[in-house]
Amino acid sequence: MQSGLLILALGLLGCALTVAGAWFGRAHPILDSLGVGLIYGVVVAVGLTVIFGVLRRWPAAIAGLAIVGAGVAILVPASGDFTTPSMGRIALLQHNLLFTNPAPDLLARMADADVVTLQEVSAATDAIASLPSDWTVASCVMSPVTATVVATRWPVRASGCFEGGTWQRIETPDGPVTFVSLHLYWPWPKGQTDQVARLEPDLRALPRPVIVAGDFNQTPWSATAKRITAATDTRFVPGVRITLNQFSGFLRIPIDHVLVPRGGSGRAKIAGAHGSDHQMLIALVGPGTDR
Repeated sequence: MQSGLLILALGLLGCALTVAGAWFGRAHPILDSLGVGLIYGVVVAVGLTVIFGVLRRWPAAIAGLAIVGAGVAILVPASGDFTTPSMGRIALLQHNLLFTNPAPDLLARMADADVVTLQEVSAATDAIASLPSDWTVASCVMSPVTATVVATRWPVRASGCFEGGTWQRIETPDGPVTFVSLHLYWPWPKGQTDQVARLEPDLRALPRPVIVAGDFNQTPWSATAKRITAATDTRFVPGVRITLNQFSGFLRIPIDHVLVPRGGSGRAKIAGAHGSDHQMLIALVGPGTDR
């Protein structure tokens, strides 16, 4: 009995670590990495709290309730501000293609999009080269895994590259908007924190308003996400979308995102994997009044 209780207590401690990571990710990259497991931590903590309650282990049950409450207090704001307008009129397609995926259906998927942001395009060069001439494509290749693209059928004022990203200044029906395709490294023990530090000056220098889409390899409640939104004067479109599915579904986390200006509008939905390990996102976005 005691050994079983010890295992349950250790499980609750693990849940507490994911919640602590989500709350205090700015303190150290290790904590930001632990926070990736927040959803799992909250779900498991709910189950453990029920078990401790049934066993009348009230201190542990109360601790479980506190962990669940602290986790929900992160998840609800991270789901976005649903009180602001959700509809934009710019159709955006966002997808990490997977660097081994030739994406033969890419042109068909782009048919209804005004702007397209892609990551890991290395194996899809033929598909991108076959785009009709009315598409303007900007691409930046830092490595096969971090090759990124922004493409549009609207006029383009300027474009450029930075570490892990491509941008275009596009003339939209709502005026000029800077669109960014972003691909960040994995968090600790990988190099995400240092990459974001190098990126921040480039992101701050982009002409406003800015719309960012890409594979952040981090969750919307992470310290990394807060740094990106601060550097681009943006916010996440409402909702938490599970976009990465690996290890036979054991690992399911929300790491692909769309960001709009703080006064802007947007909504997004998952639209299939299409040969990738990431889900494609289809979004309607607008820059709003942040001009």
